Amino acid sequence: MLNGLKFASMVLLMLVSSCVSYQKFVDMRSRAEQCEQELSSCNSRVIDLEKQIDTLQANISDLKEQVFELQQDTNLLGRRYRQLVRLHEEVEHSYEVLKRNYAELLKNCGRSQEELLTQLQLREQELEETRKKLEEWEARLEALEQELKEREKRIKELERLLAQKDSALLKLR
Repeated sequence: MLNGLKFASMVLLMLVSSCVSYQKFVDMRSRAEQCEQELSSCNSRVIDLEKQIDTLQANISDLKEQVFELQQDTNLLGRRYRQLVRLHEEVEHSYEVLKRNYAELLKNCGRSQEELLTQLQLREQELEETRKKLEEWEARLEALEQELKEREKRIKELERLLAQKDSALLKLR
């Protein structure tokens, strides 16, 4: 029984000490409602944040895909750029070779022109000498023709004189 009494007194003590005044009860209830509202607000915020997380993760996936595509494009453009640089270097080398060849060709062409001009001048001199010789021969030919005409004239005169002498001799005989 003593044990029972002790037990009853403890229960009574707990009941008396566990009793809350009405004001505290109302405060606690409003506080509980406030906490529930905060919990509800936090839960809706969590839901919104989870949606944002999903959206952001989708964006991250899209961005990762874009980054991958950009890396592929960059690699492709890098290869093309290197090819163009090599091609440009080859074209520059070819240009330099062509430039040297052109300069040499101009130099040789200049020499060839000089040689041709020299040959042309020589030919012109030869032609001039030939023309002078031709003129001399023409003049000589004219002189010879004139001399031939004079000789023919003299021959005719002599033939006429001979004919006269022959006719005078014939008459004398």
